[in-house]
Amino acid sequence: MNADGGQGVELTLAQREKIHDAWDLPKEDSLAAFAKEYPEYKDTVPIAGGFHWKWYYAFQHMGDVSVRDASAAYRDGLMQRDIWTRRAGWILPAVGVQTRIHRLAETDLKASLAYQKRIREYHAKLREFLYPYIFNDVPFRQEEFAKLPRWDDK
Repeated sequence: MNADGGQGVELTLAQREKIHDAWDLPKEDSLAAFAKEYPEYKDTVPIAGGFHWKWYYAFQHMGDVSVRDASAAYRDGLMQRDIWTRRAGWILPAVGVQTRIHRLAETDLKASLAYQKRIREYHAKLREFLYPYIFNDVPFRQEEFAKLPRWDDK
């Protein structure tokens, strides 16, 4: 078992199962759940027929939403374990040196979680930019690429 007791894998599996199950749900159910998160899209043109990107992005997002609270709790647990590891560093010199080296190199848990947070924030910016095109059936033209949010790692 990995250092997180398997929680990371369990979260991933739960999110993926929610997404896989959505393929078999009525499209209207997926869109209704999505509209609770994004009410501005509740009155978009209904989907007729088979596959539609609007439905696909809605249920993908709802898969993420389904594990949002558990994911936050998982990160909180990692931070608590990190606090105890740093405390152990006061008693165990090797642990103390290693935690300081990781902190100085910005390869510790704090740096990792901060990086993951920046990724989540950037992904949210992309969603906020792209969803009006997808859910309002607005054509995305070549010139729109220049308007896309850019990744800034700091």
